[in-house]
Amino acid sequence: MIDYYAGVKILRNKTTKEPIGIEWRLENGKRTRYYPEDTKAEWFLMFVE
Repeated sequence: MIDYYAGVKILRNKTTKEPIGIEWRLENGKRTRYYPEDTKAEWFLMFVE
């Protein structure tokens, strides 16, 4: 399983494995999650690739 890449992790649905969000890991250890309203949006799919 891919963990963080350059401080970013793609969050996936446990059942379908579809991407559902993004998690950033900052240098100070804090994490921030973002769940887009439209997971089929072109910008989100490009980011996931």
